[in-house]
Amino acid sequence: MGEAPAKNKRSWWKWLSMAAVAVLLLYFSFRGVKWGDFVRGLSGCDFRWVAASMAVSILAFFIRALRWRLILLPLNPAISRRECYDGVTTAYMTNFVIPRAGEFARCGVIAGTGKIPFESALGSVVLERSIDLVCDFIILIAVVWFSWDRAGDFMTNVIWGSAEGKIHNPMLWIAVAMLAGAFFICLLMYRFRERLSRKPFFGKLFSALRKIWDGLTAGFHAEHKWGFLLYTVALWVCYWLMSLFTIYALPQLNEGVVSIAGGNMGMNG
Repeated sequence: MGEAPAKNKRSWWKWLSMAAVAVLLLYFSFRGVKWGDFVRGLSGCDFRWVAASMAVSILAFFIRALRWRLILLPLNPAISRRECYDGVTTAYMTNFVIPRAGEFARCGVIAGTGKIPFESALGSVVLERSIDLVCDFIILIAVVWFSWDRAGDFMTNVIWGSAEGKIHNPMLWIAVAMLAGAFFICLLMYRFRERLSRKPFFGKLFSALRKIWDGLTAGFHAEHKWGFLLYTVALWVCYWLMSLFTIYALPQLNEGVVSIAGGNMGMNG
């Protein structure tokens, strides 16, 4: 009898803490908004298209969760759709405050279930994001190829102009040198892994790396590879529809089709 009230109390505290975190994330998300300009910008907005874009974005959350679950299933068939959905939504909320930190947050959600180690979940995210990066690149090439007459100036002046400036940035070359050094160190560690694994620190490090590798390669062992492909196509269709509906909602943005679509895909991809 005493266990039920205690369980209900823990449940209330759980929901209150989640609500507090949600309020905090919303505060950080909107604290820089100039509400006067925001309200004036909404004067010409068609909220029917806004509602349609929001509906598609919620659908995209479900699709991303289902797709991620296909990668995680080889690691533990007991992983549920709800757990993956909770991880995805937590990731998006966290990204509002700390960009890309959501990827670690959703791995934490899955690891919190006790079904999959954090490192393996992180490896699955690396695989998923790598596939999205390839999709993003393919779509970019398609946009440039079929819409160069409209997108050419934007690609040349904005994207290439920005990239050209960064090429001459010394910080870029420092980062490249650091990556090259890290790669060389990884090769040495792999070469002498048996000897190093006898050390407690390296033993734990290699164990974590093996778990990450398990997550990274889990997708290749998935039974429903065609399902993964179907979810991927559906996900990117959702992103395209979200961009399109946003343009319809704000007619003054029609001239920026390419930039909006590119920004939306970059945020979600």
